[in-house]
Amino acid sequence: MNKNLPNPPRCNSKFHLDKNENLDKVLKSKIETFVHYNCNINYNSYPDNNLQLLKNLSIYHGVNIKEIITTNGSEQALHILFDSILKENDTVIKWSPTFSLIDLYIKNNNAKCINLNFKRTENEFIFEKYTSNLEPKIFYIASPNSPTGSVFVENDLIFLLEKFKKSFFILDGAYVDYDNDYYINLYLKYDNIIITRSFSKSWGIAGLRAGYYITKNKNLQNLRPNYAPNFLACDIINYLLINNTIIKDSIKKLEETKQKFYSFFDIYKINYIKTYGNYILFDSNKINFAKLELNILYKSIYILDTLYIKLSICDDSDFNIIKIFIIDSII
Repeated sequence: MNKNLPNPPRCNSKFHLDKNENLDKVLKSKIETFVHYNCNINYNSYPDNNLQLLKNLSIYHGVNIKEIITTNGSEQALHILFDSILKENDTVIKWSPTFSLIDLYIKNNNAKCINLNFKRTENEFIFEKYTSNLEPKIFYIASPNSPTGSVFVENDLIFLLEKFKKSFFILDGAYVDYDNDYYINLYLKYDNIIITRSFSKSWGIAGLRAGYYITKNKNLQNLRPNYAPNFLACDIINYLLINNTIIKDSIKKLEETKQKFYSFFDIYKINYIKTYGNYILFDSNKINFAKLELNILYKSIYILDTLYIKLSICDDSDFNIIKIFIIDSII
C-alpha cells in the first residue's frame, strides 16, 4: 500500500475501537440535536465565529485570549510548534512510545531526539525519570500518554521546570480530561510551558479536526492559522464549553464502563494495564487475533517487548456484546 495515501475507510460492519474516539451515544445525540436546531452555516463564506470560541476558551481556562491559538486539530498545533521552535541539531526529549508524528516533526527539522522509556509496575506504566544535565530545546510530554495510559507526576514535572528554565515544555493534553488537569496551574506560573489540546477525544468531534495551543511566547502567538477551526466545529465547541457538564457526564460514564472492563478481565484472568484515557490496554497472549478482528477494529502495539491490544472504550450499551466478542477470541 502507498503510505502517502490516506487510510481506506473502516469497515462499517465492525465496532470501531481503534482510534480512541469518544463513542458515547448520548454525547453524539446531543451534538447532532444542537446542529440540527441551532447551526445555520454559510458554507460559501469564511467562518466568523472563531472570536467567540477564543473568548469562551479564555473563560474556560482563565488565560488571556491572546495566548490561545486555535488550529485544525492538535496535530496542526504540534506541527506548527515543532517547526517554529526547532533548528538543526537541537535536541528533543520525549518518552516512547507516544504520539507517532512527533518523530516525523523532529526528523523534518534535522533535530536530535533522546527517547526515554516507560517502566512497568504491577499494572501500570510509569514515566522513566530524566536524570541528565543536558538542557534540550524541547521537552515533549503527553500526559496522559497514549498508548501507555501513563500520567506524568506533577512534582517530577515541577522539578524539570525548575532545573531547565531555557527549555520549551510542550505539554500535550489530548487526554487530560481523563485525569487531574494540573497543566493550567503550572502554565500560569512558568513562562516556558506550551499546552496543546484536542477536541477529538473527550469532546467527541474527531471528524471536525479542532484543537488549539496556549502559550505566552509572543512569536508563537503570531503563528495563528487563518479561519481555524471550521464554522461547524466552532459552533459545537462553543455550545459544549457553555454546557460543559455534558462532557463531564460523558467522561464519568466512560470511566464506569472502563471499570466494567477491568472487572471482566479479572474474572477471565486477562492481564491489563490501568490507563488514564478513553481506552483499555490488555495483554494479547490469550487472544486469537483472527477471531477478534472479525468483529472489532483494534490497535496492537509492543510496549517493553510485550504485545498489547488497545481498544477504545465503547458506549456502555455495547459493553456486553464487546465482552462476548473478546470471550469468543480467548485461546
